[in-house]
Amino acid sequence: MDAVGLTEDLHPYVGENPHYRKLFYEELPESLGVLETDPSPRNQIRASVTYNHVIEGSLALTGYFAWQKICTSRDILPGMQELVRRIGDDERRHMAWGTFTCRRHVAADDSLWNVVHERMGELLPIALGMIQWVQDQFEEPRPFENDPEELIAYAADRAQRRLGAIESARGAAVEQIDLDYSPERLEETFGEEDAKAFAAASSS
Repeated sequence: MDAVGLTEDLHPYVGENPHYRKLFYEELPESLGVLETDPSPRNQIRASVTYNHVIEGSLALTGYFAWQKICTSRDILPGMQELVRRIGDDERRHMAWGTFTCRRHVAADDSLWNVVHERMGELLPIALGMIQWVQDQFEEPRPFENDPEELIAYAADRAQRRLGAIESARGAAVEQIDLDYSPERLEETFGEEDAKAFAAASSS
């Protein structure tokens, strides 16, 4: 931060964001903590949707996308670009595991689809609100010409497509889910789409 001349206090962008506080101070510790005493399929799904699909899959990956687009469009910080790309690749591995876990539970018990759908409905609006809140702290033009609508659409799209992948497990045999690599293929598709977006940004 010192090297690029950023000396202001950035804590308010996190500490004063009500959506961040709701997700990270309440929903995340609550949904993960209950697994210590009750690791039921229902609670595993709620934890996975909270962490894998909303916090990692929507928020973290949207942050990486914004970072990479800023850097590639300006041809800056190549080392950090590579670092964030590798982190994003690892995050997508987490996403695939979370999607597989939810798919397996839904295949074993169709009523658990309602748990997936309900939890995503509870948390995705909070996550999207968190992105919008940060953007609203800046006057026009926003830093790096960020388009909040693009970032919100990106986050929502990833969440909805993973939700669709989980729903497709309804009625399937668990043995079939164990041999189904569609969660990995979905994440590879996301990675390819991002790469194309960055290539377009760097050539514009």
